[in-house]
Amino acid sequence: MADDIGTSVDPPAQGKAKGGKVDVRANLTQQMMANPEIMAALAKDMDLLRGRPSTYIESMPEVIKRRIRALKNIQVDCQQVEARFFAEVQALERRFAAQYKALYDQRREIVIGKYEPKESETHFAPDEEDEEEEEEDNEDGGAVESGIKVLDDSGKPVADEDDGAAPTSQYDEKTKGIPEFWLTAMKNSEPIASTLEEHDEEVLQHLEDVSLQLTENPLGFILEFHFSENEFFSNSVLKKTYNMKLEVDETDPWRFEGPEITSSEGCEINWKKGKNVTVKTIKKKQKNKNKGQTRISTKQVRAESFFNFFSPPAAPEDDEELEDEEAAEELGRDFEIGTMFRDNLIPRAVLYFTGEALQEDDDDYMEGEDGDDYDMDDDDDEAADPDFQPAVSVPTTK
Repeated sequence: MADDIGTSVDPPAQGKAKGGKVDVRANLTQQMMANPEIMAALAKDMDLLRGRPSTYIESMPEVIKRRIRALKNIQVDCQQVEARFFAEVQALERRFAAQYKALYDQRREIVIGKYEPKESETHFAPDEEDEEEEEEDNEDGGAVESGIKVLDDSGKPVADEDDGAAPTSQYDEKTKGIPEFWLTAMKNSEPIASTLEEHDEEVLQHLEDVSLQLTENPLGFILEFHFSENEFFSNSVLKKTYNMKLEVDETDPWRFEGPEITSSEGCEINWKKGKNVTVKTIKKKQKNKNKGQTRISTKQVRAESFFNFFSPPAAPEDDEELEDEEAAEELGRDFEIGTMFRDNLIPRAVLYFTGEALQEDDDDYMEGEDGDDYDMDDDDDEAADPDFQPAVSVPTTK
């Protein structure tokens, strides 16, 4: 019967069923999901189907249909109550914003080196417990040395970079604050990390703080990126404003799911000469057909950069759909990144800096929707499969 309804797929090894056998249906689904043309066609079909009553409902007598319409009116009232609930939540967030800001200001002072924490402020129990456990493991011989050694041409062992050697740092005890705090946190945060280019990193080394302002009228929020004096632009603060709505659309009430970003506005970056990382110069040869002479023309085109974040595409008016599919994707990505800053990175910056937030994200991914962990123990099934060939695994050190 299990074969009739499909084989479940473990997230860490997508397309693989237990016993190492390939789940063809899972692979086919993944291929379809990765095909933009198929997904666009499915989305179009779903738009056509949305709101269309089923044959089952259409076949019912009118007296039952009247009751269903009455239930829908009640549902709309529920949506209105939900909207008022979210409005209260937004007001509560604004009320607590001042308390958060005081703590975030303390964080900034430490990050940029204006404040050195007292000894009593540097004790953090969970970290100290982890250090004690690590010391106990070392005393008990927990660190097992591999018997395999790599030899050079002279027969001498080659030092392994990961063989118990402590990582070196370019910083010392005289270093102020926490260098590259926000850059590191952003690199550890998706989808923000996907927007970072190598040429952005030198600029973002000057990022001292990212702050948040919640606005009531109009409803929304403002992200402020505070920079130290640098060679790239003269702005000390770059702003990104997000506008939101919290209303139930009478023509389509079922779409309401809470506060929704409707548009965003960036700011002008005053780039210094030759330092604009959002553009690149391309050269093109042009040949004169009559004279046969060749000349090289240059022009500037947009370059991939995180700082394009401050020049977002314009949102459609009156809920019109964007005709440009690429612009629509860019707009959705912009909203996603803004929400990531607001809800995750700013409130939990230190955890993204240390990478601990990544572990929590992985834990969320590994946990099933019903709260049960995925069963990762496939040893019995693999042993029972005569065709199963175990892959060679290479031990790694953490």
